[in-house]
Amino acid sequence: MDEDYVEWTDEFSEGDILNFLQDQGFDVSGDSLLHSLLDACERISLTRELGDWIEVEVDGVKKRVTCNCEDYNFHYICFHQVTFELLQFSKLPDEKCSRSTENWTMIRNRVLEYLKKMYLG
Repeated sequence: MDEDYVEWTDEFSEGDILNFLQDQGFDVSGDSLLHSLLDACERISLTRELGDWIEVEVDGVKKRVTCNCEDYNFHYICFHQVTFELLQFSKLPDEKCSRSTENWTMIRNRVLEYLKKMYLG
């Protein structure tokens, strides 16, 4: 190992990296920055804008999803809104959505399978 840097490839998991850091004398259990980075890796996120500053609000009573992204604010419909309506309420997007021709039923089933596998399995 070169003392100037460490190179990790796709073959290393986060567990391998944490073990390496611990072996080097780092306190990985008490490192709040490291834990926030690991939490961010577990977060389910959508492409493009959805980050820490974009908020999607789901109203379970009214079965309404709103978002503060630029697409939603301009068109009152966005990919984020459509995705959460699909997952939460099984509501398929209408023709106003630019991606209404996607196979949303298959997308929903695959996402739910993934969530069950990751968090219930």
